[in-house]
Amino acid sequence: LRVNVDLQEDFSLNHALSLYLLDTLKHLDPSSGTYALDLLTLVESIIENPDIILRRQLDRVKTIAMSQMKAAGVEYDERIEELEKLEHPKPMRDFIYSTFNEFSEKHPWVGTDNIRPKSVAREMFENYFSFAEYIKEYDLQRGEGLLLRYLSEVTKVLLQTVPDAAKTEAVDDVSEYFIGMLKAIDSSLLDEWLKLQGKPAIEAFDHESAAKLRASDAAEKARALRQMTVQIRNAVFSFVRALSLNDLDQARTIVPFKDDSVEGVKVFEAALRAYFEEHGTIRTDFAARASENTIIDKESEPGFWVITQRIIDTNELNDGVIEFEFDQAATYESGEMVLRFVEMKI
Repeated sequence: LRVNVDLQEDFSLNHALSLYLLDTLKHLDPSSGTYALDLLTLVESIIENPDIILRRQLDRVKTIAMSQMKAAGVEYDERIEELEKLEHPKPMRDFIYSTFNEFSEKHPWVGTDNIRPKSVAREMFENYFSFAEYIKEYDLQRGEGLLLRYLSEVTKVLLQTVPDAAKTEAVDDVSEYFIGMLKAIDSSLLDEWLKLQGKPAIEAFDHESAAKLRASDAAEKARALRQMTVQIRNAVFSFVRALSLNDLDQARTIVPFKDDSVEGVKVFEAALRAYFEEHGTIRTDFAARASENTIIDKESEPGFWVITQRIIDTNELNDGVIEFEFDQAATYESGEMVLRFVEMKI
């Protein structure tokens, strides 16, 4: 026996079809713009179905299809027949089924276990839903625990089963997105699992993390910088998403204004109205959240990072930007991220 040194120390195969995931990852193209989303779909395909959530997704699919068929004048009996053929969303359906069939032929131990393509975590990440927003989207108030456990399982596979060699910056962003979500809601499920693995609980950015940003140890500093950068990007994206919904109050809750005076808010409101008139709506899809649209300058201003977020719009002008500042000194002192909105340029 030889240990595969390319695998992380805590590598584990916790699901019956984990080997299918490893075998199929090599068919994905890391340079593809959808690589991280496709990897997430493969992760979801080996996890048990959250039936209640999938039923709600299917109900949504049928409602939309019914409206379209009625508008097209399709007869009632034919509409019902067509509705029976519909399924919940299954990204990469054909690819997953074909690769799984090939895999099961070579691995007879799979037996009756089957692959389960679906899109719950992917749908959340693509649309940048918060946990509460997704619950509201599908009226899942009685399924909150199920969704929380499901996302916990997805996160475990992302962290522990997906080999480090397959993880790109975009994949890390997906992992951090769900880690942050779980930490904000109820980290007990994931923390307990990490404890059983002999690993520390998920870290929030705190006084210790702030101290590491000034640490002499290169590895600790690099980890803290990465943690801080991801947290900044998540806050910026959440701010932009609130603007896309024209919810200025929510945006100000997520990232406070540097100039929070009545006049400062009025100036911003005017700029936002002008933006919508010329640019249409603000996109917050996966492409709009690409890392190249967020520029973090850590050198231009002593004591501050300057963050410039390019706004992607439906009219494809893409010439608007939002500027933020990250206050290092205030962050070190408070142990909490101090990020402020500075201005919007159109």
